[in-house]
Amino acid sequence: MLNKKDIESFLKLGYFLDYKNPNYSFDFAKIDKQKYEKLSFVELKRIGAELFINAISNLFENDKEHVVPLSGGLDSRAILAGLLEFTEANKISTYTFGTPGTLDFDIGNKIAKVVGTNHIEFPLTEYEYNMDEMLDISKRIDHQTVLFHHPPVKEVLKEYGGKHIWSGFLGGELTDARHTDYNEDSIEELFLKQNYYKKDSILLRNYSNENLIEDLTFKSDNDLTDYEVLDYCNRQLKFISPHVLMNGFQFKVPFLDEEVLNFFWSIDNSFRKKQILYKEILLESFPKLFSYPTKNNAGLSLNASKTQLLSKKISNRIKRKINNNVHVNYLDFNNKIREKKDMKNIVRENIYDLQNRDIISGLNVIEIFDKHINNKANFGEELLLLTSLEIHIKGKTLYSN
Repeated sequence: MLNKKDIESFLKLGYFLDYKNPNYSFDFAKIDKQKYEKLSFVELKRIGAELFINAISNLFENDKEHVVPLSGGLDSRAILAGLLEFTEANKISTYTFGTPGTLDFDIGNKIAKVVGTNHIEFPLTEYEYNMDEMLDISKRIDHQTVLFHHPPVKEVLKEYGGKHIWSGFLGGELTDARHTDYNEDSIEELFLKQNYYKKDSILLRNYSNENLIEDLTFKSDNDLTDYEVLDYCNRQLKFISPHVLMNGFQFKVPFLDEEVLNFFWSIDNSFRKKQILYKEILLESFPKLFSYPTKNNAGLSLNASKTQLLSKKISNRIKRKINNNVHVNYLDFNNKIREKKDMKNIVRENIYDLQNRDIISGLNVIEIFDKHINNKANFGEELLLLTSLEIHIKGKTLYSN
């Protein structure tokens, strides 16, 4: 049975902090901040490009079938471009999942069409949630993270089971020095606050972070910032990895290549700010493929002008205000829990079962559900967390027997 601290970490962060990832880990021992300090930007760009292609080469097997889950971002496209150095487009399968009208979904589908891969799209608007599949997914992610942010796993397994699936896991985190400027006294407290699943959630009210800090995994004696280490060892290994690298699939993960990891960790952080080096590597190495729009640049190509980018950001901001957020690839959970019968039923069933367990301190979860369904509040994220928690409890019981 889950203890109070387990429940607290899940409702705050969307995952269990005491999790030990059995499949992946990070070794920071070979980081060398002096190795590249005298090299120019041009030289770093050449080395980074060579290391990335070498990572693809090391993982590539000619007699295997290769699959790239293709989004609107940089990493999956970089992997696709790298694979095209070793095989033809008609020998690569791709798929895109999400909501039509969002950047991830629309751009991913466009790139597949441009390249000519064997492509399937999975619109989540047509996905029917069912309890058996949710329990199966819970098992595949070690009963560890919030659910409902995944492709239709059963269909993906049917199409691509046994094939090599190339994941862009860690690409964005590794190539962007986004966690380097924090000088707070309590870096652990800051990390927790900045990684709340929903920062203004009503589920946060009855808990403090004090009990969670002791479950944060931290490795010292390296040249990364404390915040970066906390992010890699906790959010990446305990939240992102179980979710995107599900059990039961054969994943190839180029950004976990030791040489690639140590290169980006070792270069000066000024070359990682806003992915400046990584973007230049992609533009120079794969100019045609990265002349097309990306989610990372508000739906424009990486070489768009500052004026074009500003105009596009304003346009996207307006769309967001009219409840059409092009950057959110998943369902509009607030509305879908009310309107989508299959989702509503799963949420209701599990919320009532969770209430009967009486393990959520100081909250009536049925009341949260009722207020949401009756449009008295928007508790979509809270309901996803609570529903996921109950499904994981059932899943742990089911698969431990």
